[in-house]
Amino acid sequence: MAGWLESLEDFGSSILDAAAEGAAGRIKRELNPDAPHNPSDRPETQYDTQIQEPYDGPESNRPVGGAAVAIRDTWNQYKWWIAGGLGVVAYMAIKGGR
Repeated sequence: MAGWLESLEDFGSSILDAAAEGAAGRIKRELNPDAPHNPSDRPETQYDTQIQEPYDGPESNRPVGGAAVAIRDTWNQYKWWIAGGLGVVAYMAIKGGR
């Protein structure tokens, strides 16, 4: 019986290996397709290195800062959700203590 299980295990592992190799090959072909040798014929590989600063919207006046700025921004945006959540937790703690 052990020989039969070992042969079944070998068969299953060979199927899994073949499927993994096929999937890896497919992913490799999708991510890195064969392209012409001339780089000027491949506009998708030419990256724009000039990153423009935003002129309007929330990112245009974002202050540079660390964790304090991030916490302040989060508190200003979600203060009612945070206060409500803390209120519900406090109510449940008081109600559960009886």
